[in-house]
Amino acid sequence: WVGANGQLKDRCSVTTTCFVGGLRICRSCPFHVSFDGRYYSVPFTHVRRQVEVAATRSTVTISCDGARLCQHVRSHAPKGSYVTEPAHMPQAHRDFAEWSGDRFRRWAAEKGPSTLAVTDAILRSRQVEQQSYRTCRALLSLGERNGWDVLEEACAKACEISRSPSYKTVKSLSPACSRSVRLIPTRTPSCAARNTTAT
Repeated sequence: WVGANGQLKDRCSVTTTCFVGGLRICRSCPFHVSFDGRYYSVPFTHVRRQVEVAATRSTVTISCDGARLCQHVRSHAPKGSYVTEPAHMPQAHRDFAEWSGDRFRRWAAEKGPSTLAVTDAILRSRQVEQQSYRTCRALLSLGERNGWDVLEEACAKACEISRSPSYKTVKSLSPACSRSVRLIPTRTPSCAARNTTAT
């Protein structure tokens, strides 16, 4: 029920029905339901099932066919945020729970200043940082596939083109950078160096 001040009280709940993995759910995380602009995980075996969501001010409880599947602490993070229980994920998705902006920045810094600059731009490109993790992981895959020198070279060139370099730009530059790295063992100035000297 709602109190005189308009706040939802914990004793009762608001309920709604929805489908797991609905249209607004990120395709890489289909084992979530949307409620109040945030996304809450359910066991992945229930993807595409209709469930009931009951929420109080402090909890979100998800049930299916009258049986409770799980309960989460209600999120008050920015809309678009994900609340994910690792046990709900398929095995192939379990490493998602360990992703974070700090983790991606540490990885990028090990590869080079330009890779770090692009990674930071990707992380800052979304209002909800979690929504950029898949793109950061794709950037990592480019380095694993083409070589870290190629990735650093492509990131440096992407920074020359744009103040907000994107994954798509880096990917499109990678073939030419691959040929350049094989022929000339030098790199263009890094983003960090250019930013330091820029006025």
